[in-house]
Amino acid sequence: MSKLIAACKGICVRVRHEGFLATAIWGLQKLKGHFEVRNLRLGKTAAPASGERVVYQQVPYETLRSFQNLERYVPPVVRRNAPYRVAWFIPPPGPSGGGHQNIFRFVSALQAAGYHNSIVMVTPHEGTIPARDAATGVQQARRNVAQYAPVDDITFCWHETGMAVAADIVIATSWDTAYPVATLPTDALKYYFVQDFEPYFFPVGTDFVLAENTYRVGLHGITAGRWLANKLFTEYAMPCTAYDFGADKELYHVSNTETRNAVLFYARPATERRGFPIGILALDLLHQAYPDVTIHLVGADVSAYAIPFPYVHHGDLPLTELNALYNCCAAALVASFTNMSLMPLELLAAGVIPVVTDGDNNTQVSNNAHIRYCARTPRALADGVIAAVAANRSSELALTISQSISATGWGTACQVMLDLLAEDLRRYTPDESTK
Repeated sequence: MSKLIAACKGICVRVRHEGFLATAIWGLQKLKGHFEVRNLRLGKTAAPASGERVVYQQVPYETLRSFQNLERYVPPVVRRNAPYRVAWFIPPPGPSGGGHQNIFRFVSALQAAGYHNSIVMVTPHEGTIPARDAATGVQQARRNVAQYAPVDDITFCWHETGMAVAADIVIATSWDTAYPVATLPTDALKYYFVQDFEPYFFPVGTDFVLAENTYRVGLHGITAGRWLANKLFTEYAMPCTAYDFGADKELYHVSNTETRNAVLFYARPATERRGFPIGILALDLLHQAYPDVTIHLVGADVSAYAIPFPYVHHGDLPLTELNALYNCCAAALVASFTNMSLMPLELLAAGVIPVVTDGDNNTQVSNNAHIRYCARTPRALADGVIAAVAANRSSELALTISQSISATGWGTACQVMLDLLAEDLRRYTPDESTK
């Protein structure tokens, strides 16, 4: 009763000072806020009305709810007949990006081996593509991928329609696509193509935990390197098959055997795991000591940043232009704070010495003797770059460095996946002899 009396007195004071209309508007806003909080607590799953808030936007709430009731995945034993159909669940692809390029490297290998591939694009819940834009979005995705992979015989669709795609194999390719794959009611074999430890992409919180939980449901991981396979199996009991990184030696090769008095930095400010500020500090130290060394920045548009030394700006270059740039350089700085980048082996193929941040996340992926692993401090990285430039300035090492990369490129890695799928298709098919 005392709270009610105090509230009434407060309203009277507000009416006296602000007027009845202003007080009425204030009251309606408070009432609306009360129901918004109530909706959050109840976890409403219906499409929200204008202005309402939903509990979570990256993955639909009903998918999250279904995920909580999953038992650990056991591959079903059913009859599957060749040619086998593969549905890849992926985030919508842009015109560049190493992650998507690597996915389609394996898509192409499966296509060449006789599998039929469908691409099911998954958007964040709040960014679901309206039906009127669906066709345009599919066409744009095909155009983007066509810049780095063949797409003529591959089907593209959105997740909303992709639920009906017939498949013998379903593959998640990121933590948010793992939710619809894990909860998909299908007899298809399910896999998780893991290219990085994605919880590290977020501060410790909801996204971190929801990403982490996707490793606990028993999907078989096909991992980029041994560090991921070891981490996921040790910490989450996730079965994994690892493939080693490769480099396309048709794209990346030595074309310059003369002087290399330049350094390249893989500069991506928006990607925290690439350590942009630490790299800039390291290159600033390099420039102070050796101002004659040209510094190239590639990977993203950094023209808006106050970079304290002269540099050549390249932005996001097409794949076809990278080899010429690499061949100008004696060394390259590539920071990787989660799984190793695909870039160091490409640089090696072009005769460049990569200077990479030290740690199991990198050394367990490649033990190539020409990679210089340095402590994750600006001083140590600067010293590593300086030593690499001194060793490779005359290009005498360039051919030796390039020859340390297998001529098979990505063929060995793709064969690991093909062997796994072939074995599982045999294992999880009924034995005709028992009939």
